[in-house]
Amino acid sequence: MKHLFLASSIENRTVTQDIFKKIGKSSPLKTLCIKTATEDKVRQDLSWYEDDMNGLRSAGFDVIEFSVSGKSEKQLSDALASIDVVFMSGGNTFYLLQESQKTGFIKIIQEKVENGLPYIGSSAGSVIAGPDLEPILGIDDVRLAPELNGYAGYNLVNFCVLPHWGSDIFKKSYLTNNLEPMYKERTPLITLNNDQYVEVVGIQFKIVDVRREK
Repeated sequence: MKHLFLASSIENRTVTQDIFKKIGKSSPLKTLCIKTATEDKVRQDLSWYEDDMNGLRSAGFDVIEFSVSGKSEKQLSDALASIDVVFMSGGNTFYLLQESQKTGFIKIIQEKVENGLPYIGSSAGSVIAGPDLEPILGIDDVRLAPELNGYAGYNLVNFCVLPHWGSDIFKKSYLTNNLEPMYKERTPLITLNNDQYVEVVGIQFKIVDVRREK
């Protein structure tokens, strides 16, 4: 049965700790961290990513960093074969999708998640789990993925996460670039602030706000 945790961000350590408890396995959890979304060639400051990795480790996740770029399907399958959890980091969603398309990773991750591998997404890693990336065209820079072949996501869930809702950093992007195309979208949209995540079990899902669970 599918079990996904789609977060806006994991900078809130309570989010990470809450997800760890719900996976329900003993520590440490061998976790493959797909960092491909951070490799879009324009990012200088990745301190947020290091903070995310430290947060995962402190919660009990045994992190193994990995990129799908340039890998064969066998290498991808082997990397996912003996882990407890897959974590998809934030970054540029379109670049992550481009590299997933080029390597055949989409088919592989779909099969693994359908067969019960827990999937944790943060920001871009949550957006790409949906069926369609068009709703975030005004949020992420699609120009960083010049070899992209369409906007279809991993299709692990039937909705699109809109992360960082209410964040001052993303306010301008949402208000000036994204509201009109979002209004026209047929894909169901779920807005999440940085204290929230969506937990998906099978075909059921719920929005969890860690501020209310304390």
